[in-house]
Amino acid sequence: MTPEQLLREGLAVYGVPADAAAIEGLEEFSRRLLERNQVMNLTAITAPQDVATLHLLDCAALLTMADLRGKRVIDVGTGAGFPAIPLLIWRPDLQITLLDSLKKRLSFLEVVRSECALTAKTIHSRAEDGGRQPALREQFDLATARAVAN
Repeated sequence: MTPEQLLREGLAVYGVPADAAAIEGLEEFSRRLLERNQVMNLTAITAPQDVATLHLLDCAALLTMADLRGKRVIDVGTGAGFPAIPLLIWRPDLQITLLDSLKKRLSFLEVVRSECALTAKTIHSRAEDGGRQPALREQFDLATARAVAN
């Protein structure tokens, strides 16, 4: 099964519309992720079908848990951009902030954001340091964190 088919079937299970623009955006993000992953460790998942199911559809589950329309979201320890970038592709009206401790990951995400015409802010900071910044406290409706180490 192709990644596109996996996405369409998985989104149908979640009851999330699989419009062509979103599928195209997700496939483009996956392509860029896997291309950049060859020279930089962004993910251990390297098969396109696995990216679709283990990354993208995993992120889609959030769309079933809350009404995200127009929300201000911070993705703490965003890494390769999960779940923030897929959420932004599905919900371009989100105000997303990507927070990560590694500048090289944020640099990758800034390129993706620019080349895919996505609107997101990046902050280079460790999660615990960012949480102490008054400018970041209590300005978000929702915080996500998918794989934060202790």
